[in-house]
Amino acid sequence: MYVMGNERKTGLFEIDVEALKRGPTIFDCDIPLTWLAEELRACEYPVEPTGARLDASVSLADSGVLVSGEAKASVKTQCGTCLDDVHLELVAPLSAFLMPRPSVADGPGGELTPEDLEREWYDGDRFALDDLLRDAIVLELPMTPRCEGTCRGEAVAHLVQKKDRIDPRLAPLARIRIAKEK
Repeated sequence: MYVMGNERKTGLFEIDVEALKRGPTIFDCDIPLTWLAEELRACEYPVEPTGARLDASVSLADSGVLVSGEAKASVKTQCGTCLDDVHLELVAPLSAFLMPRPSVADGPGGELTPEDLEREWYDGDRFALDDLLRDAIVLELPMTPRCEGTCRGEAVAHLVQKKDRIDPRLAPLARIRIAKEK
């Protein structure tokens, strides 16, 4: 479980810290596409997951929890230049060292140090890897997806009136072209 405000939520990829004392927790499983689609909904451009897999290990190390492995995801989106469909194969490395969050009484004067601000924390005896997993996958998405090969935007003109329909995002360009032809 992880804490957001005062409410506790159960995560899909939940870890029991007590169970880690008996040995590492291994994730070698498919990531549900419905979960990933919901997590990617806030991306700057539409992204449709078509497959995803998690291969990770979570174990106790020193005074915290070590997460290592990778997530692989196949997604479909649009080329940022020509708007054709683009299929991306993402490999997101997972590497984090999480420390138990100290109570306010544990710290000197209840203040955080600069080092504390750079650490990853977990609360309680259960936590979820969901946020870490989502962030790793999102960071692998390109800022502007592109077609493979030689796409440099030459196809934009034919997309303006593709199949007798003007793409609403390119409608202003169509009006300019029509005005120049007259």
